[in-house]
Amino acid sequence: MRFVIVGQGISGTMLSWHLLKKGADVTVADEYQPNSSSHIAGGLMNPITGRRFVKTWMADTIFPFAETVYHEMESVLNVKFLHPIPIHKILYTTEAINDWSTRCGDAQYKPYLCNELLVELDQQFYFTKHAFEINGGFWVNSTLLLNTYRQWLKNQNRLIEGYHTWQELQHQFPDAKIIFCNGVVSQNKNPFAALPFTPTKGEILMVEIPDFNLPAVINGEITLLPTEQPHIYYAGATMHQRFDNDKPSKSGLYELKAALDATLKVPYKVVDHLASVRPAVKDRRPLVGFHHTSKNMAIFNGLGTKGFSLSPYLASTFTDTLLEGNPILPEINVARFL
Repeated sequence: MRFVIVGQGISGTMLSWHLLKKGADVTVADEYQPNSSSHIAGGLMNPITGRRFVKTWMADTIFPFAETVYHEMESVLNVKFLHPIPIHKILYTTEAINDWSTRCGDAQYKPYLCNELLVELDQQFYFTKHAFEINGGFWVNSTLLLNTYRQWLKNQNRLIEGYHTWQELQHQFPDAKIIFCNGVVSQNKNPFAALPFTPTKGEILMVEIPDFNLPAVINGEITLLPTEQPHIYYAGATMHQRFDNDKPSKSGLYELKAALDATLKVPYKVVDHLASVRPAVKDRRPLVGFHHTSKNMAIFNGLGTKGFSLSPYLASTFTDTLLEGNPILPEINVARFL
């Protein structure tokens, strides 16, 4: 069975990987965009999210599965891009501290909470005694993963570069199933344009902080994430559903710097300012499944901010749907809208 995957962000990467593992004939069609949401994403996998410290959807399943898949890819691609990392969640209010205490008493959350003691952060931060440590977090070097996998596809003659309409792909591969994994581009000019995408613009900063050693992620009004470059940190991200374009903005820069200034006591230097648009969905669940009139058209998209956590497992289950006819999880099936 032949498949054409449109888009090589984290969704297209994961789906093509699982299909190839099962012996399918796969071609990936992608126009390289270094500012795509997958490329500039922090790649943080956090099992506890939100202001009320809720366990990520399906965390008990998707996190161990993702770790296994990423290690398999590292072995094949001969590169290291997955990094376990503790996450320190800053608590700003008494209510937040009480919510955290409640989670400590919940057996479902025990595997993800390091202990019941608040962490004392370095004196270079504000709110130094108001944080707790989350277990089970990972950082994926997104650009390294995507670029290395892209070259691997090239080496196997499985990559078509440049922009191609779905009509052109359908003409070139008349017997293939075409699967759209191309992020917000799926909002228009393809058979799934009617789906309820709610694109969200995110902006981030790359900052240099000299003489600063951050061994963990700081997650508060802003997320501060170490990178593999000495003294360079990822800081972000904004989330806005109203925007004029996908370019970095002065308002985004002001918002990010204000959050950094409220978090850090030490000086920093902005070395880069990036922006992208994420393929979010109104009910915050991915869009997976077949077109209502053509079973040769499918979509695997809309994973939003949790793409690096969700995609390994959901791509595996959709692979089983495509090859063996297994049912799609109702929560993510596009049939809920079509």
